[in-house]
Amino acid sequence: MLYSLGQRRFYALAAWPTPEPLIISDDTAEGLAERMREAETAFIRHALPVTQDRRGGARSQASAAAPQHPYPHRRAA
Repeated sequence: MLYSLGQRRFYALAAWPTPEPLIISDDTAEGLAERMREAETAFIRHALPVTQDRRGGARSQASAAAPQHPYPHRRAA
């Protein structure tokens, strides 16, 4: 995570391999954390194959591989 004094923004770079550099930014550290979770989820959904369920419908593997947060209902004070 980086902070730009001139821009007054927080920046994060993806730690996983991506076809092009992935840079995320937000005005607050909390907002950046949310943007990072969104990017992780989008990456997982795009990277995982879609399988068929027993009824013949498509089912994504993303929910099984998405990062789990221990306290999703808590917010920083």
